[in-house]
Amino acid sequence: MGYPINTNFDDFAFTLGKSGENGFISSNRNKNDDDVFAISINLQTFPLQIECVVKFKMDSWNDNVDLKILPAARIFLIDNSNNKTIQSTVADKNGKFKLTIPYLSQYKIKVESGSDVVSQLVSLDISKFRNPDNQFEIVVVKNDY
Repeated sequence: MGYPINTNFDDFAFTLGKSGENGFISSNRNKNDDDVFAISINLQTFPLQIECVVKFKMDSWNDNVDLKILPAARIFLIDNSNNKTIQSTVADKNGKFKLTIPYLSQYKIKVESGSDVVSQLVSLDISKFRNPDNQFEIVVVKNDY
């Protein structure tokens, strides 16, 4: 199980409830007395479906340039470990799209647009802990100079 469930102390009698997310473990990690500790396991599970919206802004000297929806952008999910495209999709007219993340890894997303917004790579950070909404916003910045 790894830390913090399994430590260098005497950890034993591990049990989980029906949901697999909560349970108990006995350990002498607290002053060498055996105690029962409640545990919560909320690790991300895969495959994971995420919902995204892609936007862009022109990078200029004016800081208050609004973000704009980037409709019909082509999206590529790329695995950083082997630089291979795992999945591709197209954003709808509202810049929305969904991706299914197949396994725990590090990813980047390539955004291509038919408009004058150039192709961009952005990092995608998936937390190892569950996030109930799995909503992401990707912002592409185009330099105006």
